[in-house]
Amino acid sequence: VVTPPGAPAPLTITRELRDGGDRYIVAATLDDRPLDRAWVRHAELRPGARLHLVLAAAPAARAASAARRPP
Repeated sequence: VVTPPGAPAPLTITRELRDGGDRYIVAATLDDRPLDRAWVRHAELRPGARLHLVLAAAPAARAASAARRPP
């Protein structure tokens, strides 16, 4: 949980481990909605937001897609 100074609510970041690993992010949700790209906009990380990361020992096959890379 991250609460920037003066923020009205915290930003909550949680993680889930799969396959005994914690090196690669293989899935993510932001405010309980699937995040289908490998980046997050600053504005999306507003106070009260909930970012959930799923980590695994190996990268997801979709991670190599150029369309999912940051702009």
